Amino acid sequence: MRSLLALAVSAALIGGADDAVVERYHVALRWTELRAASCENVVAAAPEPARTGFDFAYEIPPPHRRPDGAYEGAPAFELTHVVIEAPRVVAWPNMTEGDRERAEQFRRALLHHEVGHVLVAEESMRELAATPPVVAPDISSYADAAREAGATGEARFRRDQEAYEALTDHGRTQYRARGELRGRDTVLVCVER
Repeated sequence: MRSLLALAVSAALIGGADDAVVERYHVALRWTELRAASCENVVAAAPEPARTGFDFAYEIPPPHRRPDGAYEGAPAFELTHVVIEAPRVVAWPNMTEGDRERAEQFRRALLHHEVGHVLVAEESMRELAATPPVVAPDISSYADAAREAGATGEARFRRDQEAYEALTDHGRTQYRARGELRGRDTVLVCVER
């Protein structure tokens, strides 16, 4: 019952298409609170107020033997232990209704950017799975080539994540992203009173 309530609360705090990604990867949401003396202090206190972590790995399954005697197979890539840490609350004293709306937009934009990391990982895995299999004349050559293909896949995965961060400037220019990744920038605008 408690986990269902937590899931319902999490869904209410995320919203839209991001929910499907969270469910698909069983993302663990670790909520934080971003509280400060003023809006400006919120911005200054947490230049990177949200983050995503996951394990991306591969294993090399046994190859199958082709009719010509060669060995064929491919690394199997996997994304596990996906954790998004993001603020559930963004607040400062004496917030106006407009402040609360801007803080909530900021909070949702942070979460959307982090869910974007998972989507980028998903696309990386889809493209890696579509690469041609490793074919080698003997089992030793196959093992070496498959390990190299796995390492190349890991490097590609890291590059894709870095490219997403560079394109969006860690979410501050999320509008540059395409498709599902596009969204509101992770910028909190403070209004003078």
